[in-house]
This record gives sequence, structure tokens and C-alpha cells, in this order.
Amino acid sequence: MRLICGFFHRDGSPASSERLEKMIEAMIEPGLKPRVAKWIDGPMALAVVDFARKTPFEITRCENGMLLAADVRLDEPEKLRRNLQLPREAEHDEILSAFLSRHEKEDLKDVLGDFSLAAWNPHTGTLLCARDGMGIRPFFMAKDTRKTFAFASVPRALHAGDFASRNFDESFLADEIYYGMPGPERSMFEDIARLGPGHLLQVSPEKVHSGRYWQLDRQIAGKRICSPEEASRELSTLLEEAVRCRLPITGPVASHLSGGLDSSAIAILAARILRRENRQLLAYSFVSRTEPAELPYVESVLDQEKDLLWFPVSIDDPESYILPKMDCDQMLPLDPCDPDIRVCSDAANRGANMLLSGWGGDEGATFNGRGMLAEALLCGRWHYLAQEILSLQRTRDWSLFTILKGELLRYLLPHSILNGSKSLLSKRPMIVDSTYGLLRPDFACKANGKRFVEEPSATMNRYRMLIGPHLVKRAEQWALMGSRYGLAVSYPMLDRRVVEFALSLPSHLFLRGGWKRRVYRDAMTGILPEKIRLRHQKLSPFPEIADLMESQRENLLSRMSAFRSHRKVAALFDLDGIENKLRTPQWETDAYALKRILMGMNFILEHSTQDPHL
Repeated sequence: MRLICGFFHRDGSPASSERLEKMIEAMIEPGLKPRVAKWIDGPMALAVVDFARKTPFEITRCENGMLLAADVRLDEPEKLRRNLQLPREAEHDEILSAFLSRHEKEDLKDVLGDFSLAAWNPHTGTLLCARDGMGIRPFFMAKDTRKTFAFASVPRALHAGDFASRNFDESFLADEIYYGMPGPERSMFEDIARLGPGHLLQVSPEKVHSGRYWQLDRQIAGKRICSPEEASRELSTLLEEAVRCRLPITGPVASHLSGGLDSSAIAILAARILRRENRQLLAYSFVSRTEPAELPYVESVLDQEKDLLWFPVSIDDPESYILPKMDCDQMLPLDPCDPDIRVCSDAANRGANMLLSGWGGDEGATFNGRGMLAEALLCGRWHYLAQEILSLQRTRDWSLFTILKGELLRYLLPHSILNGSKSLLSKRPMIVDSTYGLLRPDFACKANGKRFVEEPSATMNRYRMLIGPHLVKRAEQWALMGSRYGLAVSYPMLDRRVVEFALSLPSHLFLRGGWKRRVYRDAMTGILPEKIRLRHQKLSPFPEIADLMESQRENLLSRMSAFRSHRKVAALFDLDGIENKLRTPQWETDAYALKRILMGMNFILEHSTQDPHL
């Protein structure tokens, strides 16, 4: 794994090595000893922090004299080496530098993989920055670019270099609490922006120009003509290649293993590829101590792939889980007891620098056909509609009313009616409903990130989910989390080849014979255990949240005085309402909402730089 940072004084003043060192130090957690390459000349400073490399290295110099700082993993390095006539030992950053030397910046659309980069051309005095199309590798930058353009893989480096304040963007924070989906240009901090997926930025002394070099093509959605069997065979081939190209040549590899369709398949495919090289996969599963409903599914994988090195992860410290130490860059835990953190920490301690995740499957490869029956109704596909209603009754044992309600009405009713019909549709209150009254009105109204609204079109639902900011947001969160342990996180389901293929398939292939996610289920025949391949629902890994909240209720009430004494927390949150909720909770609807609210308050309590006292 790599992190990058740097800055360019657009006014021509010389770059300070001391300032660059502060940025580098902020990106390296105590106890880690990565290799660092840096370059300073005139107004430009660049640095690369490499957690996997064992030997010294230098900033990559392109053929045309350009200098490249890149966090990069390519999907098709062999193909690019052949096209660029590079030696087999050329590393991924060297391949990328050769590509940039010989192609226009817009040609980055042909580079598949995860990357963020900054390329300095000393001859023209311009800096080119870019981020991969799916937004897997993060790229933050200071908003004030009048005199200096500064960038980093993590916000704390920009704070350390004194390029940005730590003032929160309250609108972004409100969206975080509400699970809103703010656009890709915003961040947790007022003075820091993000480079969007598939975007590039060219910085010169005269101007800062941004543009988009790639985006998912809406025109391919649902247009592929193929049989169900052809679709499944191709998806199986593409997914195996997506896993293979993400495996490092040496060293341990880690993977999530939830017992669901996505992570189970990723873990199995990775284990089988590694087995050919006499290597073993580290597999991490979240397992509830009180209601381990997912455990039998995980065990079916362990029974099938007997050489997996398996590590169950449970909630061992309820107090730290409910009110954890918070990350300074994002509203997520940075507590050693947090399950996500424990996975990163343990995998890194065992020598892994890559963690595979199944994130991104629901939106593409394992799409569940949401809106398919409504789409069929509106498109006049009566035979398919009738056939699938009967099949759903048979395979799911659903009543006709249940099918009409869940597969048609929820997509066909106007959203204004739908939002007021939760009782009719038997919808449980969402976290946003439960949290709405727990923020001060002036703070609550700042949440303006759009939320995904389902349409009566499975094709459009699939496309809109794939381009939605939630995919990038989660990938970025894991990148920041993993960065503290020198661990890169990668997502085979978000491989562009897999994503584009899944989007191109006709929607009716995803719901067929009463089976949702049908293309993927068929593709995983002989790979997934049948217990998983034919399961309909995935359960929460930690269903005991309500019980944990109840066990900590008195402790949480005792913490309210600290929240009340903090100026910023008191200004943004309805502390009386929160305390009343804690005293008389309805845990079935309040547990997740209250935990989210408490995390937000704790984040401000720990990391606000403004005068905390009332």
C-alpha cells in the first residue's frame, strides 16, 4: 500500500522540506516503518510512502522528465507492458509513468485499476492529478489554491502541513449522520475537497483546470444480447480474473468472509488461486457472540476450503463499541476494539498488505433485480411478469399481496405517497427517521446530500446505484482506515470489467425463475457452497446492538454531561431529546440511530478545534 502527498507553490516560491516532512509524518502511524521517497525542486514537493516495499526507492521519473507520485495497482499490467514495450519487471508505477509519457491525459480512461496520482512536469511547470474511475484510492486537496495547491491521500496530512483548518463542514457532517450521499467533491472539513472518481486536475501558475476522463456509460445499460448461460460463464471468468489481478505476488493476503454471496465467493476464489502457489488466505468473519446466525454459512465455506486461516471477530468490549475513540479524518471509529479496526490491525500484524472485500456486488454483479417486475409491467412484458410472480410464490413462499406490495407498489407509487405509507408497506422506520428529531433544526436542515430513490426500472436502478457516491464513500472510508495499518483494501466486485459487464446485461436475467441475483448464483455454481449459493437473505452480523445499547444505557447517560459542556455539540444536537431517548428507549427503532448520533457527538468532542467550553 502507498500514500502520496505534496504541494505546488503556484507563485513560484520555493517548497519547504520541513513542511513536506510534517505531511509525511502525519501519514505514518506510530510503530510503522514504511519506505519513503521524496522530491523537492523549486516550487514543487512530492512524497510517496510505501508500506509494502522492503528496499529504498525514488520518486518515479517518466521518459519525458515528468516526476510521478502514485498510489497505484493495475488490473492489466501485462497488457500495458506489452503495448508500451516495457520489461516484465516494470512495476505498476513505472508502467503508469510510461503511459503518461506517451499518451494524452484523457487516455487515462484506458488504464484499469485503482490509483491516485500526481505527475509534475518541470519543463512546463504544470501538475497533473487524477483518480481512478471507481474512486477506490482517495485523493484530498486543500480548497484554497490561489497561491499553493496541496494534496494528500489523507486529510490529516493537509492539516499537518498547515494547508487547511480542521473546521468541520457541518453540512457534510449532517449528511454523515443521516446516511445522506453528498457529492464526491466535499469532505468532512470546510477547507478540504476531494477529487472525484474518473476526474483529473491540471494545475499551472495561471489556472487550475478540472475535467472528467471517464464515467460509466449509461448507453450500455441492458443492451447486451446473450443467453443466461453465456452471461453466467462470462461473469464467472471476469470475477475470477478480478480477484487474481488483485493478489500481491508475495506475502499474506486477507479477505472478509461474511457468509453472504459476495465476500464468500471472493474469499473462495482468492484461496483457490493462492493454493496453487502454496499460500493461504487470512479470512475474517464478524460473528455475534449472542446470535451467531451467520456462523453456519461461514462454516460451510470453511468445510469446503479447509486450508483457510480463519479468524472470527466479535464485539468484546461493549463500552468501546458503543462510544469508541474516533478517527480524526472521518466519522468512523479508530478504537482497537472496533471490529473493522481489529480486522485491519490483525491482518497487518500477520504481514498482509492487501484486504479483499465483497463491497460493490449488490449494485452490479449480484444485483437483486429491484424494480424488475415494475419495469416489466410498464414495458408490457406480461408473460415474464406473470411467470415471475408465480415463481416467487413458489420459491419464496410469498403471498400474492406480498409480491404486489414489495415488488410492484414500492416502485410504482409516487414517492410522496410512499413516504407516508410505511404502515401499508410494513416498512420499519429508517435511521434517518429516528435521528431527524435529535438534531437542532438549523443543523438538521444542512443535510442536503441526495438519497437513492428507487425507480420502476431495474435498468436505471442498477445504473444509478453504480454511479452513486455511496460506493466511493465506503471505499474511501476503508482506505483511510487501512492506511493507519499500511493495508490497502481492494474490491473485485468494483473491477471496471465486472461493473461494465453487469451493467450491460438485460435486467430480466437478474430475476429469473423466482430467483433474485440469478446471473451470479449460476456463475458461482461449483464455487460457492450450495448453502450460500441458494440462500435468500443475509442477516446482520451483529444483531445484538440493541442489547449492547441497553447494557450501556447508564454509562451513556453519565457521559451526557461532557456533551452538554461542549459548545459545538450543544449547538448542533438536541441533547434533551437524546437523553430522553436514552431514558425511555424503544430499542427496536432507536438503537442504530442513537449509536450514530453518539458517534457524531463523540467525533466533535474529540476533534473539534473550536473553543469547547460553554
